[in-house]
Amino acid sequence: RTTASCATAQAASWRPKELSWAVWSVARSHLREEARALLPAVINRLATFADASTNVSIADTNHSVSAQDFVMVLWSFAVAELSRDSLSSSNIQGLLHAAIRELKTPSDEQGSFVSICAWACAKADLREPADQLIRLAVESARRSLRSNHQIRSDGWSSRHLTMLAWAMVVQQRCHGPEDAAFVRQVYETSTAYLEQSSGGVEEMKPHAEQLELLHTVLNCHPAFHYPGPLRPFPDAIKRMKFLDVTQSYLQSDVEAVLRRLGHSRSLRSEVLERGGMSIDTVLFPTQAAASRRPVSR
Repeated sequence: RTTASCATAQAASWRPKELSWAVWSVARSHLREEARALLPAVINRLATFADASTNVSIADTNHSVSAQDFVMVLWSFAVAELSRDSLSSSNIQGLLHAAIRELKTPSDEQGSFVSICAWACAKADLREPADQLIRLAVESARRSLRSNHQIRSDGWSSRHLTMLAWAMVVQQRCHGPEDAAFVRQVYETSTAYLEQSSGGVEEMKPHAEQLELLHTVLNCHPAFHYPGPLRPFPDAIKRMKFLDVTQSYLQSDVEAVLRRLGHSRSLRSEVLERGGMSIDTVLFPTQAAASRRPVSR
């Protein structure tokens, strides 16, 4: 609360990275009222810095805005349950246009970044202003899938693909058979992958409901209908929705540090072992993490 109060009062003097981390920590701590008060000032400040960064004489490491800054702010906007009416249309458009400029730059984390932004835009119901960002995410995902014929490449994992397809469905952004085929491919690929993965509760539970929505939409919504039999919704993923898993703040902090140290690909949370025991945090060797299968329950 102290950080939120200081950042809100002094936003004009804080650097973009400081503001994005401040608003992320406030939203992550479920301080929704504080996040609602802080976010408009942060969004205005980031949009100003993003415009200034196009001027080489102004841009520097202290005042430039990175793609991660926009990801953290949009995520916080969605988690704080702010509606599009809480900001002016010009502020929202300025934020999204600046975010799109940054997110177009290829990186190892592009899949993660654009899928989280697409999910946040759909959850916050930003509608038309977010359409271009979602299209950018879909194009990035298609390129990755065509180039690698597998998930977990260029920052794209089953988790991020599912988040993006969910955003397309929630925003009702289906522009023809190609989009319907993409949503279907994500559903088929992600359910098959999760049935064989070692991700356990962390990877499966948060997206079980999203995959179930994709299954329902592909079966029932005319715009997303695609010829051919649809893969049944797996019982293993359906059961995962009802598992009760608790996670301490210490565990979350430790895992956040491990991810920042570059261990995202080998890190697994709440891994189910034989006998039903759930291990809080496991670091697998990269090859073992990819080949490890979940324990039958």
